[in-house]
Amino acid sequence: MRKKLPYTLPFFLLLIFSGCQLNDNGTESSIHLEQLSVETLKERKNVRTLATQNDITNELETLKEAKEYSFAKPLAVWNPYQTIANSLYLAFELEEGQQLTYTIQADGYADFSKTAKQTDGGFLLLGFIPSTENILTLQIKDATDSVVKEQIFSVVAPDYEYTTLQLKKASGTSDTQLSNGLFALIGAGNGHTFLFDNSGVIRGDILTNSYRTDRIIQIDDQLLFANTNNQIVRMNALGKFEALYKLSGYELHHDFCLANENSLLILASKKNRDTVEDIVLTLDLTTGECKELIDMKDLLFDYVSDLETEDQDEDNTLDWLHANSIQVIDENQLILSSRETSSIIKINNVYTEPTLEYIIGEEDVWTNTTYKDHLLTQVGNFPNSGGQHSVNYLADDKLKDGQYYLYFYNNNLWWYASNPDYTGSIPTGTGEKESGEKSKYYKYLIDEEKGTYELVDSFDLPYSSIVSNVQSIADHLVINSGYNVHLAEEYTQDGELITSFDYSELLDETEKNLGYRVFKYSFDDFWFTN
Repeated sequence: MRKKLPYTLPFFLLLIFSGCQLNDNGTESSIHLEQLSVETLKERKNVRTLATQNDITNELETLKEAKEYSFAKPLAVWNPYQTIANSLYLAFELEEGQQLTYTIQADGYADFSKTAKQTDGGFLLLGFIPSTENILTLQIKDATDSVVKEQIFSVVAPDYEYTTLQLKKASGTSDTQLSNGLFALIGAGNGHTFLFDNSGVIRGDILTNSYRTDRIIQIDDQLLFANTNNQIVRMNALGKFEALYKLSGYELHHDFCLANENSLLILASKKNRDTVEDIVLTLDLTTGECKELIDMKDLLFDYVSDLETEDQDEDNTLDWLHANSIQVIDENQLILSSRETSSIIKINNVYTEPTLEYIIGEEDVWTNTTYKDHLLTQVGNFPNSGGQHSVNYLADDKLKDGQYYLYFYNNNLWWYASNPDYTGSIPTGTGEKESGEKSKYYKYLIDEEKGTYELVDSFDLPYSSIVSNVQSIADHLVINSGYNVHLAEEYTQDGELITSFDYSELLDETEKNLGYRVFKYSFDDFWFTN
């Protein structure tokens, strides 16, 4: 196991660039950058509170007013809000129509080049390699994309908590170029979401108080993600936590999604009750109000009431559903994935009177319940999914009314610990938690008019019994196999592997045994511009 470096940096670090400004006459001028003076913040145990985040903003504004900063002499601070590791804050004014581009170079690593987006007079630059000399080239370009000014710095970035800075990369059979963006490795370390580029180099790390981010949702110039297991955060592009939403009485589990521009739907467990991972919450992003929307135990009472109490977990709770992904259709309909029952469930009228629309899964699981008539009919001969994760809704204008796609990670696991007396059918080819032959990418065509589902696309994946996910982005598929193997991969839509990244070494350091999810985000109009 690799040893962690001590992470005892001062809250704000004195930053000195030994570099040069390229003047018209070719001479160099040295630059000395200031240190933030916030002694009171160093004593605070938790800097990711709204009060402390606001204090940091005030300190930055005080420094900006104390002297005139410019491209030649910008205000610069490492990770000022303590939310994005390996990032650098720069503040100076651009003229109208100008933009800032930057390139980071370090021996042994691929170059990292971006056009930075300005927020409140500042920029947050991602991409620095810790404990290493970085050559930072800044360029100001005008509206014609011509370079107006250029400045080059030699920057030795501070130490980082982990020493694994680049993931092992392997090429696939496709020579297609990878899509643009940064991969976000979620759940591989408590309080860390690692951002790595197409070379496998870690270019940033979203720091949270605990838990995992679960996913990242961008709304205009803000990001939403989990900060703890009962708190959602809204962060701006400088890394400042702008709002914290508390889920009092509940704990996040697995997933949340945007219901509309003003609210989230969240999968959760209710504290102090005998079942878990079976609640859907709604969170109003304007008022901060969080309330229970659907109790799946009520909706599927005829099923869960037949499960015996001796099947409960060690903590005396019954994980009978294990809802692990949520998708919204037309604001008032939901698609849920249930790992425990290996079923996909659709719910209608979620805000008024939630009703079960359909179930996709093994018929024998539901035979002795009143819900068997809600099972969709399978078209074709193929094994149903087992323990699936990350069910995604996909509309297509070419389809008929009532038709759409669901694509997902079919783990090919049969667990069903909540019903050990089950003797019904099991999907062919399913494995166990610690061993199995292969997982699958699955894509279903749903026809609600006919009440059918059909497997229209599938291909083999490395076996991962739990966690894992799939994401469609820029005509590619980003797929994470997160448990038995630890691979983040990008495929063509035809299932041909482009590139694979192995993050096992990083897990050795974080002392975790899984990577929960991997998404890819462009972060355009947030940290970067197109």
